Amino acid sequence: MSRARSARPVALLVLALAVALLVGRCSAPDGLGVVVRSVVDRVSPLASARTLWARAPEPKGFVDSYANAAEDDDNYVYEVEGFDDEGEPHVVTIILFGRRASGEGYLRIEARGGSSERYDRVPEDAVPTVALEALKATAPA
Repeated sequence: MSRARSARPVALLVLALAVALLVGRCSAPDGLGVVVRSVVDRVSPLASARTLWARAPEPKGFVDSYANAAEDDDNYVYEVEGFDDEGEPHVVTIILFGRRASGEGYLRIEARGGSSERYDRVPEDAVPTVALEALKATAPA
């Protein structure tokens, strides 16, 4: 099988996922668009993995919320600007399940594409110097 022919199913899959992503972002209720985007980022060969460092978002700074599976609280979606180890900015989506962000401290985010795979709160001294300098330079006044 030729290389072009074997790449065709992958290209079609990526195209289908991109369409699903667009439809999900435009019309999806209850956080489905965020879920679709996360799935696309996890399976797409075009979505690169990286570690980012970010300030914890403000509690009321969420861009979306939806009921969690237990229906007893909401999940909150935040878009945060993080910086990699070289100080380059990237925007990534994180979801806090059943609670809002604290707005305090820093996050270490394992991201793929524009979605977080996992994140943890970290102390300031755990943030690489270049990323910390970028975070402080872009801090709100």
